[in-house]
Amino acid sequence: MAEAPPSTASPGLPEFPPLDNTLGAVLVGTAVASMFCGLSIHQTYRYFRTYQSDAYYLKIMVSTLCLLDAVHELMAIHLCYYYMVTNYFNPVRLQSGVWSLRLIVLVTGVVATITHLFFSRRVFILSVRQRLYPLVASILVAAELAFCLTATIVTFIDVTFESFQEHSAWIVYTALGVRVLTDVVLTATLIYYLQRSRTGFTGTDSMIDVLILYAINTGLVTR
Repeated sequence: MAEAPPSTASPGLPEFPPLDNTLGAVLVGTAVASMFCGLSIHQTYRYFRTYQSDAYYLKIMVSTLCLLDAVHELMAIHLCYYYMVTNYFNPVRLQSGVWSLRLIVLVTGVVATITHLFFSRRVFILSVRQRLYPLVASILVAAELAFCLTATIVTFIDVTFESFQEHSAWIVYTALGVRVLTDVVLTATLIYYLQRSRTGFTGTDSMIDVLILYAINTGLVTR
């Protein structure tokens, strides 16, 4: 006769829900994000070494983004430690959020807002200071930040995941949708104005091809 499979729960102890597709996914994502955070810090260092003559506002923006990226990663590490170490074998705590999980949405929204405003400025310059496309992008950026701020506030009201999923999850989905739409609008607009800048000379057009590839890479692929 075949032997019965061993029980996953010890006698007298409560059986835990599977965490592979929840906290497991968060842990893997945090590990991958840590590598990108290190890459971001390295790129910031290279930027300050290579472009020392850049305007101060650009240096402030790069420093702010690097700092926010590090804060975002620290929050992700904290929530992993909170659920997997501090509250190990305490399934009740899995039902509600922690402050780092709640604030990480706002930090993400601020980072996206700064980067999108930077790309909006690019569009404004390439369009010979036409205001329509940058205005549309700015409205989308403001809407995204508003949804992220609203989602953060709501997480302190709907303290359990079940309550948030039932009443307020649509806010996060909308914020993500607006973010994708902003990326598409900005990238498509940049490509449009770069295409209009072609001169017919091989050297100039080759440089424009590189700029278009850069716009796609920074505006869509890496989002």
